[in-house]
Amino acid sequence: MNYVKHYSYLIERSKDRKISSYVELHHIVPKCLGGNDDPSNLVKLTAREHYIAHVLLAKIHGGTLWHAVNLMGRQKKYSNRMYEQARLEHSKLLSDQNKRTKTKPKELRNYTCMECFSMFTKLEFCHHSVREKPFCSQSCAAKNTSRNNIGKKLVIKNPRVGTWNKGISNPHAILNGKKGAAKQSTTVKGRKRLYKEDGTWTWQYPEK
Repeated sequence: MNYVKHYSYLIERSKDRKISSYVELHHIVPKCLGGNDDPSNLVKLTAREHYIAHVLLAKIHGGTLWHAVNLMGRQKKYSNRMYEQARLEHSKLLSDQNKRTKTKPKELRNYTCMECFSMFTKLEFCHHSVREKPFCSQSCAAKNTSRNNIGKKLVIKNPRVGTWNKGISNPHAILNGKKGAAKQSTTVKGRKRLYKEDGTWTWQYPEK
């Protein structure tokens, strides 16, 4: 089969054609082969034609173009008609969701920026709560955040517990090292437990 001839016929037939139903944009020369987003390289195809076009391109050039066919088929052996039906149903669901979102009422709300005290308006959904801390821009919000962080003391957790101390050196490291060395040096033979009246005890070492 002459796949180049069939692909050229499909593209030429789709040019300057008006389609009132669901359409998809197709790159005549794929981007992986040097194509671009120029209008002369784009054509409107139905979902079925779009799938067939990618199958023809994969049969002509092979290689990475099979990835597009695999992605469009969702790793299943879809026929072109089944693919078109799936795309149409998916488009209808998205359209219904967008309609429900667009029908929710909105209103213009007046705010005063907490940083520069300028007045500004925001178009927001009526069912959303009013902003407690409004800012006119991201820069004002960043300035306010940095100002609030100044003067805050860095809380250092007890490093002996084993928690992260954010790069600060452990002040007890030297002391703990000395204690560990002392414990190792006292593990000698002949030591005994010396019990006290309150029930506690300590090690009693032999005299040197």
